[in-house]
Amino acid sequence: MSPGILSPDGRQQFRATKTLELPAGPDQPAFNIVLTMVTDTGTNVAVPRRISGVAWTVTEVFGQAWPNDDPATLMIDDEMNVSAFGGCNRFRGQMQPSGLGLAFLENIAGTMMACPYEIEAQERRFLAALAQVSDYVRYGAGLVMTDFDGRTVLHFVETPE
Repeated sequence: MSPGILSPDGRQQFRATKTLELPAGPDQPAFNIVLTMVTDTGTNVAVPRRISGVAWTVTEVFGQAWPNDDPATLMIDDEMNVSAFGGCNRFRGQMQPSGLGLAFLENIAGTMMACPYEIEAQERRFLAALAQVSDYVRYGAGLVMTDFDGRTVLHFVETPE
């Protein structure tokens, strides 16, 4: 395995701890690496997994980059209430613990704005991806939500204030 990811001053920040075999996609190699944060003492530590209280902006849905300058957003509070913007409409709902980590309830309430077809289609993809979420990985300012099989369905970054 590789030595990991180094900081600008050459210190190791992350170490590859496990390699997962994933099938190749169109024009994509078949691999995935799990990284563990390394402290100044060289020991492995868990990366914080808290995702509530952070405003998240979507960058990818089902592996495709968000196509316009008005991306979907997601906010989860400490009671697992969810508010989201899908590109045109706003949504509210709740998450619940699942066997792997979490799940979004299917009965999400939302506004019903008249949206251009392209934006509405992207919003439907975003909601379909949320419905498939069963776990997540938080890394620094990023958040990856995965389905039951561990495939990435959504990728977010923290929204700057």
